[in-house]
Amino acid sequence: MSPRPKSSSVRPGKSSPARAKTPAESDPREMLRRLERRVQVPQAEPLRPADVHTSDVQRRFETLREVAMSLGFAADLKEILDCIVDGIVSVTQCQRGFVMLIESDGTFSTYTGRLQDRRPWPENDARRISSGVLEDVSASKKSYVASDVQKVNDLRDRGSIQEGKILAVVCIPILNPEGRLAGVIYADSSHVIPEFSEYDQHVFNFFGVQAAVAIEGARRQGDLKVRGDRLEEQNRDLARQLAREFALEGMISKSKEMHEVFEMVQRVAPSDVSVLILGESGTGKEVLARAIHNKSNRAKRPFHAVNCGSLPPDIVESTLFGHARGAFSGAIADQPGIFEVANGGTVFLDEIGTMPLEVQPKLLRVLQEREFARVGEVGRLRTTDVRILSATNVDIAAAVEEGRFRDDLFFRLNDAVLELPPLRERPEDILPLAEHFLERAAKGEKRARLSQDARALLVAQSWPGNVRQLKRLVESGILFQDGSGTIHAEALQRLLEAQGRGNSTARAATGSLREQVERLEEQILRQALAQHSGNVTQVSKALDLSRQQLYNKFRRYGIAVRDE
Repeated sequence: MSPRPKSSSVRPGKSSPARAKTPAESDPREMLRRLERRVQVPQAEPLRPADVHTSDVQRRFETLREVAMSLGFAADLKEILDCIVDGIVSVTQCQRGFVMLIESDGTFSTYTGRLQDRRPWPENDARRISSGVLEDVSASKKSYVASDVQKVNDLRDRGSIQEGKILAVVCIPILNPEGRLAGVIYADSSHVIPEFSEYDQHVFNFFGVQAAVAIEGARRQGDLKVRGDRLEEQNRDLARQLAREFALEGMISKSKEMHEVFEMVQRVAPSDVSVLILGESGTGKEVLARAIHNKSNRAKRPFHAVNCGSLPPDIVESTLFGHARGAFSGAIADQPGIFEVANGGTVFLDEIGTMPLEVQPKLLRVLQEREFARVGEVGRLRTTDVRILSATNVDIAAAVEEGRFRDDLFFRLNDAVLELPPLRERPEDILPLAEHFLERAAKGEKRARLSQDARALLVAQSWPGNVRQLKRLVESGILFQDGSGTIHAEALQRLLEAQGRGNSTARAATGSLREQVERLEEQILRQALAQHSGNVTQVSKALDLSRQQLYNKFRRYGIAVRDE
């Protein structure tokens, strides 16, 4: 039978309100102890013939208790239901049985049906059951046992009994600890089964409670897994969407770290908060700042970037705020500054940590009051409406401690902080970025491609110059492609050496011996993966390591590999 066939038309009956149970009465463990006391058989003296029936009760109780305890170790709801059916069929000696649970619409649904030999109970045959017994048990919430239907006047003449040739029926309510009906356990047989006592009825009722606890736990766990899977899929969809959006901004990435940055950008971009972008030189801080501007409400207004570190200290102030004619030698005319021409838009201040200390109070005034004065202009304050984004590759907090940067300005600049990871910490982005640079350089014409050894070389580098260094290398490599349009590792290696960054182990010159060896091992693993197009089996043979050893190392270094 399929795990979840169509719902039957049978509805559970209603019963009169039951007396509220105390916590002790509702506790399955307490119920178990009470039942053990009621069916416990003294073992001090041999059993007499009159005790044989009591011995059977004890045996059935022990069997069902073992089944109930095993439910906690079942892997999922299907396995729990199978255990329940197999247990009740075994104890009652019926030929078949199933579990029916109550759905949210109030109908019964057949979940699991099994025969005595544990084969599935055919669905078409499972419908030929005593629906009247189900309704009676649902209403009374008490177990029903008919060992010989022919002895039960109000049962033997029912059409379902005669049609199904049923001679014995067992039906047990599945009650949760609060007494609510969750379903029923049903078993029947075409032959007479052993007689059951009142004690058996207590045992069956207890088993129904234990079954309810296990079923409820499995259902909750299943719901959590479904919700978790759904959330994980939503996160993957969001990551793919963000990757597509930011690819249009020139930010190509498959790494989790960058997707977290993208998600943060989506949150801060619509507001006017000041954003401080941290990251090493070449990681793409200006590209990220442009992405923030393009996703903001100021996207149609100007975006101006100023590299404070590339300007002489005496030029920074006039560049930002403008100057009046005659303000200094060479100031032959009034000149507006960045904060004027960018009015309504965004100003990106790169290398903000190098801003001269005497200029910082004027920038603070723009942030706080939205006003400034041109250099050499007296008695007039100008207003501006700009959003300020800034970036630095130095420890600006240390500069504050050393008195080289104002703490009040620092706190006004970092309403939100985004940190771009270096390229060496997201190696999965190296090849996609390289392909992106090749595509852009082609400008619609046939583009160059990287050979396998060239791809391996790129992955093995530590990239101290980050994305900027990779871009320059790829664009230079296009000039050295062969006749088929392929860029080989030999050409890239020469270019790297010319840049003075060709030694891929240069980064290993610092740290302990163990740290240097680990970095070298990681490079070898990445290079081998690139050489064999991510085929773990081939890498395993090339490096003479078992697949398990490889996967252990991949996990250790955070290297993502495709499933085979």
